Amino acid sequence: RVRLIDYGSDIRPLDSEQEFVTMCRRAWLSHRWAKRPDLKEIMRRALDDVEMPELDGFDRFHEAVQRVTGQREPSGDVALGFVGRAERVLDYGCGSGWLAREIADRSREVLGYDPDCARQPRWESLCKGLDNLGFTHERGEALAAGRFDLVICRRVLCTIEDDAELRAVLGDLRALVTERGRVVVTVCDPHFTFGGPTPEADRELPPGARYESTFTWRKTLRATGRVRRDVHRPERTLRREFTRAGLAVCRRVEAPTVDLERFEPASDHLAFELRRSCC
Repeated sequence: RVRLIDYGSDIRPLDSEQEFVTMCRRAWLSHRWAKRPDLKEIMRRALDDVEMPELDGFDRFHEAVQRVTGQREPSGDVALGFVGRAERVLDYGCGSGWLAREIADRSREVLGYDPDCARQPRWESLCKGLDNLGFTHERGEALAAGRFDLVICRRVLCTIEDDAELRAVLGDLRALVTERGRVVVTVCDPHFTFGGPTPEADRELPPGARYESTFTWRKTLRATGRVRRDVHRPERTLRREFTRAGLAVCRRVEAPTVDLERFEPASDHLAFELRRSCC
Protein backbone atom coordinates (compact mmCIF):
# COMPACT_ATOMS: atom_id res chain seq x y z
CA ARG A 1 0.00 0.00 0.00
CA VAL A 2 1.26 3.46 -0.94
CA ARG A 3 1.20 6.27 1.61
CA LEU A 4 2.03 9.77 0.38
CA ILE A 5 3.08 12.68 2.59
CA ASP A 6 3.70 16.24 1.39
CA TYR A 7 6.55 17.26 3.71
CA GLY A 8 8.34 20.59 3.94
CA SER A 9 7.81 24.19 2.85
CA ASP A 10 5.87 25.05 -0.26
CA ILE A 11 6.09 27.92 -2.69
CA ARG A 12 2.32 28.39 -2.47
CA PRO A 13 0.09 28.41 0.63
CA LEU A 14 -2.51 25.65 0.97
CA ASP A 15 -5.48 27.98 1.31
CA SER A 16 -7.88 26.81 -1.39
CA GLU A 17 -9.29 23.73 -3.05
CA GLN A 18 -7.12 24.37 -6.09
CA GLU A 19 -3.97 24.34 -3.96
CA PHE A 20 -5.03 20.98 -2.56
CA VAL A 21 -5.28 19.71 -6.14
CA THR A 22 -1.80 21.09 -6.79
CA MET A 23 -0.48 19.20 -3.75
CA CYS A 24 -2.13 16.00 -5.00
CA ARG A 25 -0.56 16.56 -8.41
CA ARG A 26 2.89 16.72 -6.84
CA ALA A 27 2.17 13.58 -4.83
CA TRP A 28 1.14 11.77 -8.01
CA LEU A 29 4.28 12.86 -9.86
CA SER A 30 6.47 11.79 -6.91
CA HIS A 31 4.83 8.37 -6.93
CA ARG A 32 4.70 7.88 -10.70
CA TRP A 33 8.08 9.32 -11.68
CA ALA A 34 10.18 8.72 -8.55
CA LYS A 35 13.13 7.47 -10.64
CA ARG A 36 13.21 10.38 -13.06
CA PRO A 37 16.37 12.50 -12.53
CA ASP A 38 14.43 15.60 -13.66
CA LEU A 39 11.58 15.05 -11.19
CA LYS A 40 12.05 18.49 -9.63
CA GLU A 41 11.71 20.15 -13.02
CA ILE A 42 8.64 18.05 -13.87
CA MET A 43 6.97 19.14 -10.64
CA ARG A 44 7.74 22.79 -11.42
CA ARG A 45 6.25 22.53 -14.90
CA ALA A 46 3.14 20.85 -13.51
CA LEU A 47 2.28 24.05 -11.62
CA ASP A 48 1.27 25.68 -14.90
CA ASP A 49 1.00 22.90 -17.49
CA VAL A 50 -1.79 20.52 -16.48
CA GLU A 51 -1.77 18.91 -19.94
CA MET A 52 1.78 17.59 -19.70
CA PRO A 53 2.03 13.87 -20.58
CA GLU A 54 3.60 13.00 -17.20
CA LEU A 55 0.20 13.78 -15.61
CA ASP A 56 -1.59 11.07 -17.55
CA GLY A 57 -3.53 9.03 -14.97
CA PHE A 58 -3.62 11.80 -12.36
CA ASP A 59 -7.40 12.14 -12.68
CA ARG A 60 -7.88 8.62 -11.31
CA PHE A 61 -5.40 9.25 -8.48
CA HIS A 62 -7.21 12.49 -7.60
CA GLU A 63 -10.57 10.72 -7.58
CA ALA A 64 -9.17 8.06 -5.23
CA VAL A 65 -7.90 10.75 -2.83
CA GLN A 66 -11.26 12.53 -2.88
CA ARG A 67 -13.21 9.35 -2.15
CA VAL A 68 -10.95 8.10 0.63
CA THR A 69 -10.88 11.51 2.35
CA GLY A 70 -14.65 11.97 2.01
CA GLN A 71 -14.41 14.97 -0.32
CA ARG A 72 -16.34 13.10 -2.98
CA GLU A 73 -19.45 11.09 -2.26
CA PRO A 74 -19.58 7.54 -3.64
CA SER A 75 -21.69 7.04 -6.75
CA GLY A 76 -25.38 6.34 -6.13
CA ASP A 77 -26.48 2.73 -6.17
CA VAL A 78 -26.36 1.48 -9.74
CA ALA A 79 -29.80 -0.16 -9.38
CA LEU A 80 -31.50 3.23 -9.02
CA GLY A 81 -30.53 4.11 -12.57
CA PHE A 82 -32.81 1.37 -13.89
CA VAL A 83 -36.09 2.42 -12.24
CA GLY A 84 -37.34 4.57 -15.13
CA ARG A 85 -41.13 4.59 -15.49
CA ALA A 86 -41.85 1.31 -13.74
CA GLU A 87 -45.11 1.64 -11.79
CA ARG A 88 -44.93 -1.52 -9.66
CA VAL A 89 -41.51 -2.37 -8.23
CA LEU A 90 -40.36 -5.31 -6.12
CA ASP A 91 -37.10 -5.11 -4.15
CA TYR A 92 -36.24 -8.81 -3.76
CA GLY A 93 -33.83 -9.23 -0.85
CA CYS A 94 -34.41 -5.66 0.30
CA GLY A 95 -32.35 -5.88 3.52
CA SER A 96 -32.85 -2.76 5.63
CA GLY A 97 -35.24 -1.38 3.02
CA TRP A 98 -33.49 1.89 2.18
CA LEU A 99 -33.56 1.25 -1.58
CA ALA A 100 -37.29 0.39 -1.52
CA ARG A 101 -37.93 3.63 0.38
CA GLU A 102 -35.81 5.60 -2.09
CA ILE A 103 -37.88 4.27 -5.00
CA ALA A 104 -41.18 4.80 -3.15
CA ASP A 105 -40.21 8.46 -2.64
CA ARG A 106 -40.37 8.73 -6.45
CA SER A 107 -44.12 7.93 -6.31
CA ARG A 108 -43.91 4.26 -7.31
CA GLU A 109 -45.79 1.35 -5.76
CA VAL A 110 -43.05 -0.65 -4.05
CA LEU A 111 -42.92 -3.92 -2.17
CA GLY A 112 -39.78 -5.00 -0.34
CA TYR A 113 -39.16 -8.66 0.42
CA ASP A 114 -36.46 -10.11 2.67
CA PRO A 115 -36.61 -13.37 4.68
CA ASP A 116 -35.05 -11.69 7.73
CA CYS A 117 -38.05 -10.94 9.97
CA ALA A 118 -35.79 -9.04 12.39
CA ARG A 119 -35.94 -6.15 9.91
CA GLN A 120 -39.64 -5.54 10.69
CA PRO A 121 -39.22 -2.58 13.11
CA ARG A 122 -36.97 -0.79 10.63
CA TRP A 123 -39.45 -1.40 7.80
CA GLU A 124 -42.33 -0.04 9.86
CA SER A 125 -40.46 3.21 10.44
CA LEU A 126 -39.73 3.53 6.71
CA CYS A 127 -43.41 3.14 5.82
CA LYS A 128 -44.56 6.06 7.98
CA GLY A 129 -46.23 8.69 5.84
CA LEU A 130 -46.26 6.49 2.73
CA ASP A 131 -49.16 4.43 1.41
CA ASN A 132 -47.26 3.14 -1.63
CA LEU A 133 -44.61 1.18 0.28
CA GLY A 134 -44.86 -2.21 1.95
CA PHE A 135 -42.58 -4.97 3.21
CA THR A 136 -42.83 -8.68 3.89
CA HIS A 137 -40.54 -11.43 5.14
CA GLU A 138 -42.82 -14.12 3.68
CA ARG A 139 -41.74 -15.42 0.27
CA GLY A 140 -45.24 -16.73 -0.42
CA GLU A 141 -46.70 -13.29 0.24
CA ALA A 142 -44.28 -11.73 -2.25
CA LEU A 143 -45.14 -14.34 -4.88
CA ALA A 144 -48.86 -13.81 -4.27
CA ALA A 145 -48.58 -10.06 -4.80
CA GLY A 146 -48.81 -10.47 -8.58
CA ARG A 147 -46.29 -9.50 -11.19
CA PHE A 148 -44.20 -6.35 -11.20
CA ASP A 149 -42.98 -4.02 -13.95
CA LEU A 150 -39.54 -4.06 -12.34
CA VAL A 151 -37.94 -6.57 -9.99
CA ILE A 152 -34.66 -5.52 -8.38
CA CYS A 153 -32.36 -8.10 -6.82
CA ARG A 154 -29.48 -6.13 -5.39
CA ARG A 155 -26.34 -8.03 -4.34
CA VAL A 156 -28.28 -11.14 -3.34
CA LEU A 157 -26.83 -13.60 -5.85
CA CYS A 158 -23.27 -12.88 -4.70
CA THR A 159 -24.20 -14.12 -1.21
CA ILE A 160 -25.44 -17.52 -2.46
CA GLU A 161 -22.90 -20.31 -2.81
CA ASP A 162 -25.30 -23.21 -3.45
CA ASP A 163 -26.26 -23.51 -7.15
CA ALA A 164 -29.69 -24.97 -6.38
CA GLU A 165 -30.53 -22.00 -4.15
CA LEU A 166 -29.27 -19.61 -6.82
CA ARG A 167 -31.57 -21.22 -9.40
CA ALA A 168 -34.52 -21.04 -7.01
CA VAL A 169 -34.00 -17.27 -6.58
CA LEU A 170 -33.71 -16.74 -10.34
CA GLY A 171 -36.89 -18.76 -10.80
CA ASP A 172 -38.65 -16.42 -8.37
CA LEU A 173 -37.41 -13.37 -10.24
CA ARG A 174 -38.78 -14.65 -13.55
CA ALA A 175 -42.11 -15.60 -12.00
CA LEU A 176 -42.48 -12.17 -10.41
CA VAL A 177 -41.92 -9.98 -13.48
CA THR A 178 -44.53 -9.15 -16.12
CA GLU A 179 -44.14 -10.36 -19.71
CA ARG A 180 -42.69 -7.01 -20.79
CA GLY A 181 -41.15 -6.13 -17.44
CA ARG A 182 -37.52 -6.02 -16.39
CA VAL A 183 -35.38 -7.77 -13.81
CA VAL A 184 -32.30 -5.91 -12.55
CA VAL A 185 -29.68 -8.03 -10.83
CA THR A 186 -26.54 -6.53 -9.28
CA VAL A 187 -23.54 -8.52 -8.08
CA CYS A 188 -20.02 -7.79 -6.89
CA ASP A 189 -18.24 -7.32 -10.22
CA PRO A 190 -16.42 -10.63 -10.84
CA HIS A 191 -13.98 -9.02 -13.27
CA PHE A 192 -12.45 -7.04 -10.41
CA THR A 193 -12.52 -9.65 -7.64
CA PHE A 194 -8.76 -9.97 -8.07
CA GLY A 195 -8.16 -6.22 -8.17
CA GLY A 196 -6.76 -4.02 -5.44
CA PRO A 197 -8.66 -2.25 -2.66
CA THR A 198 -11.23 0.37 -3.63
CA PRO A 199 -12.76 3.29 -1.73
CA GLU A 200 -15.58 0.91 -0.80
CA ALA A 201 -13.63 -2.04 0.58
CA ASP A 202 -10.45 -4.05 1.07
CA ARG A 203 -10.43 -7.57 -0.38
CA GLU A 204 -9.27 -10.86 1.08
CA LEU A 205 -9.25 -13.88 -1.27
CA PRO A 206 -8.72 -17.52 -0.32
CA PRO A 207 -5.45 -19.21 -1.35
CA GLY A 208 -5.54 -20.67 -4.85
CA ALA A 209 -8.59 -18.68 -5.95
CA ARG A 210 -9.07 -18.56 -9.73
CA TYR A 211 -11.38 -16.39 -11.81
CA GLU A 212 -12.92 -19.44 -13.54
CA SER A 213 -14.02 -20.98 -10.22
CA THR A 214 -16.85 -20.29 -7.81
CA PHE A 215 -15.52 -19.44 -4.36
CA THR A 216 -16.24 -17.40 -1.24
CA TRP A 217 -14.15 -14.36 -0.38
CA ARG A 218 -14.28 -11.52 2.14
CA LYS A 219 -14.37 -7.76 1.93
CA THR A 220 -13.92 -5.23 4.73
CA LEU A 221 -16.08 -2.16 4.19
CA ARG A 222 -14.12 1.05 4.71
CA ALA A 223 -17.08 3.09 5.92
CA THR A 224 -18.03 0.78 8.79
CA GLY A 225 -15.23 -1.76 9.20
CA ARG A 226 -17.84 -4.49 8.77
CA VAL A 227 -16.69 -7.72 7.09
CA ARG A 228 -18.89 -9.09 4.34
CA ARG A 229 -18.82 -12.54 2.79
CA ASP A 230 -19.25 -12.62 -0.99
CA VAL A 231 -19.38 -15.36 -3.59
CA HIS A 232 -17.42 -15.01 -6.81
CA ARG A 233 -18.88 -16.47 -10.02
CA PRO A 234 -17.47 -15.72 -13.48
CA GLU A 235 -19.76 -13.65 -15.70
CA ARG A 236 -20.23 -16.51 -18.14
CA THR A 237 -21.47 -18.70 -15.28
CA LEU A 238 -23.98 -16.05 -14.26
CA ARG A 239 -25.16 -15.66 -17.85
CA ARG A 240 -25.59 -19.42 -18.16
CA GLU A 241 -27.77 -19.45 -15.04
CA PHE A 242 -29.84 -16.52 -16.35
CA THR A 243 -30.50 -18.43 -19.57
CA ARG A 244 -31.39 -21.59 -17.64
CA ALA A 245 -33.96 -19.56 -15.67
CA GLY A 246 -35.53 -18.11 -18.83
CA LEU A 247 -34.01 -14.65 -18.47
CA ALA A 248 -32.14 -12.88 -21.28
CA VAL A 249 -29.51 -10.18 -20.74
CA CYS A 250 -30.35 -6.98 -22.61
CA ARG A 251 -27.91 -4.61 -20.88
CA ARG A 252 -24.99 -4.68 -18.47
CA VAL A 253 -23.64 -1.71 -16.50
CA GLU A 254 -20.52 -1.46 -14.34
CA ALA A 255 -20.39 0.83 -11.30
CA PRO A 256 -17.07 2.67 -11.79
CA THR A 257 -14.56 3.18 -9.02
CA VAL A 258 -10.78 3.37 -8.59
CA ASP A 259 -8.19 0.72 -7.71
CA LEU A 260 -6.30 2.31 -4.81
CA GLU A 261 -3.10 0.35 -5.45
CA ARG A 262 -2.75 0.85 -9.20
CA PHE A 263 -4.84 4.05 -9.53
CA GLU A 264 -6.61 2.44 -12.46
CA PRO A 265 -10.32 2.23 -13.33
CA ALA A 266 -12.16 -0.52 -11.47
CA SER A 267 -15.73 -1.58 -10.72
CA ASP A 268 -17.26 -2.65 -7.41
CA HIS A 269 -20.61 -3.78 -8.78
CA LEU A 270 -21.98 -5.15 -12.04
CA ALA A 271 -25.66 -4.79 -12.98
CA PHE A 272 -27.59 -6.88 -15.48
CA GLU A 273 -30.90 -5.80 -16.97
CA LEU A 274 -32.85 -8.94 -17.85
CA ARG A 275 -36.11 -9.70 -19.62
CA ARG A 276 -38.14 -12.87 -19.84
CA SER A 277 -37.01 -15.03 -22.74
CA CYS A 278 -39.27 -17.21 -24.89
CA CYS A 279 -38.21 -20.49 -23.30
